[in-house]
Amino acid sequence: MDLTIALEALDEDAGQWHALSGVLGTSATAAAGLTASDTAMSWAALQTGLYDTYTNGVTRIAELLNQGRDETDLIGDTLTQVREAYLASEERARSTFSGMWTPRE
Repeated sequence: MDLTIALEALDEDAGQWHALSGVLGTSATAAAGLTASDTAMSWAALQTGLYDTYTNGVTRIAELLNQGRDETDLIGDTLTQVREAYLASEERARSTFSGMWTPRE
């Protein structure tokens, strides 16, 4: 595989992870907005614990989605850093070995 193709693949993969991070962030915001009052749920929502269960569940789902957002964003950043490291390594090697070997005609 050509290095250029590999670097393009890293770029594409990083972009996909960042896109997924955005979707998870949007989902977390939407989940956090799923609020309901105890009276809107049922007359027995407080007595049975339904209201607390619902609000705790919504909070937990939003937390997990936010954690997923952060982790997928980190994966995208890491892939970008790997790409940059490859580029830097390639450039160092090119300058180090430049002129050391010249083919004869």
